[in-house]
Amino acid sequence: MAFFSCFFVVLMACHFSLLLGTPDVRAIKGETCSPRGPSAFEHGEDEENPCFKDRLYSAFSDVRLPRRDAVAVGHVESIQLDEEKSVQLKTLSVKPPIFEIPDFLSSEECDHFVEISKRNGLKESETAAKSRGVTREGTNASLTEELMMKYCKRISRYDNDKDGNITMMEFAGYVYHITRMLVRTSDLWTVYETLLPEGARAITYENCTKVNRTQFVEFIYQLFNMNRLRYYKARYSEHSWVELNDEADKDPVLKRVKRRIAEVTQMSVLQIEHSEALQVSRFKKL
Repeated sequence: MAFFSCFFVVLMACHFSLLLGTPDVRAIKGETCSPRGPSAFEHGEDEENPCFKDRLYSAFSDVRLPRRDAVAVGHVESIQLDEEKSVQLKTLSVKPPIFEIPDFLSSEECDHFVEISKRNGLKESETAAKSRGVTREGTNASLTEELMMKYCKRISRYDNDKDGNITMMEFAGYVYHITRMLVRTSDLWTVYETLLPEGARAITYENCTKVNRTQFVEFIYQLFNMNRLRYYKARYSEHSWVELNDEADKDPVLKRVKRRIAEVTQMSVLQIEHSEALQVSRFKKL
């Protein structure tokens, strides 16, 4: 038996211009709208092809996302999805609205999403991942003398005992503050050494400001390309995205689920198609 808990946070792509003028608009149950806009429908000019619902296709300033009333914690509402299936919407929280929907997806539908995710490819999930795309070339192009001084000042703030030397342990505090990562000591030492002038045994503000540009570029590159310790990740999972755009209608399962989401959220199918894709996550045992 599949279990589905939903906290609907919709990130709209905001391509509403595509909706306003498209001649290929399809209405769903309880929805009326006109490709020529609300005024045509309101004045009886397009009654045979109504596609206007809740001002979805009106001016940008009038666009509103629907919001289902949470009522009260423990409140249960029955929603008829189609002639054969209904679900129970249970309120878990009012602020923010969080709902529990048992049996929203069948086991077969869940398996179908898993198969699509495997085909799309699963990627590692991290809540505070290391910065991607930091290269030596890019760093060299953007690095200025002023920025180098800022790095030295920020590092020197982690001189906890105020003896003028930033030890490896103190430097570790700086690295965690900047990257939000726990890393291997060997990786930390590599980064630490790149900021040491020749012959120096500890980083100080003074010798940091004397590091040449090439060495500083290497420091920044190494800093933002360390690997996070796998057992200290805030999340240890893999994820993939399943698009619910109009192309998804070629898949009967995705088409059915998309319509089901529309019924539960009270959103238009077109709003769902122009929103963020559905995320599928696989969590692993450590």
